[in-house]
Amino acid sequence: MRRILIVSAVFLHCVLGALFSKNSNVVEVRSTKFTEEVLYHPHVVAVMFYSPYCGYCKSMAPDWEKAAKKMKGVAKFAAVDCTLRKNEVLCKRYGITGYPTIQMFQPAELTDTDLQAVRNGSSIPKKRPERYKYNSQRDSEALISYVKSKIRNYAIPLNPTNFKSFINSSTPKLLLLQNTDSKSIPLSIKALSRDLFGRVDVGVATKSTLSLWSELDLSVPKDDKKLVFINPNGENKVFSGKLDIKRIKQFVKAQLAGPDPAKQEL
Repeated sequence: MRRILIVSAVFLHCVLGALFSKNSNVVEVRSTKFTEEVLYHPHVVAVMFYSPYCGYCKSMAPDWEKAAKKMKGVAKFAAVDCTLRKNEVLCKRYGITGYPTIQMFQPAELTDTDLQAVRNGSSIPKKRPERYKYNSQRDSEALISYVKSKIRNYAIPLNPTNFKSFINSSTPKLLLLQNTDSKSIPLSIKALSRDLFGRVDVGVATKSTLSLWSELDLSVPKDDKKLVFINPNGENKVFSGKLDIKRIKQFVKAQLAGPDPAKQEL
């Protein structure tokens, strides 16, 4: 009889604990993977600490899923089931006393010293992230807005003064040309500037540099944006398509590899 009760309890937990499917954009994180998947993740990570028995958690799950889908590639949405024995110590460490509890982990800021180290062959250093307790609205739009505010930017704003020095540097470059006066930087470019830190310089130019684009033999973008990879020899290749981070990373990877089929890790 006791065995039946134990099996039933385990089955019930599995059913109740399935807030997010295996194909979900939300990542269920266990304590053994928390350091790798949250603390040292290159992008902002939003974590929902929850209990599968919590009605508020269940009602919030669709918004968490929706936000995860919209921010895929530029930020990560994760979930930790605090009722699992293997997660008890983790949840206690982060002061979880009620559900759902939301905390945001922002990667630590990278410095000029870090930049030189990476350019000299080191990996991007692993630093403890900044942690924020989120107590605001829990609909998807509010969550997305907050996460966006925590995405650091390492792309260089270009103007007529620094444009030439940027394109003439010996480092591989990814250049976003925007035929507008807006200085807003797409989220995909911000995220890429962190992923490519120290290996590929990322620059964003506005309409103020329009007269200098001819030096790259580039025409005015029809859709107001043009993304260009420039190799150390000054040769350029224009990216085509939507500014999707996954496709851009594949594009940059191919350009770094050049004629050599050896794969480059980004």
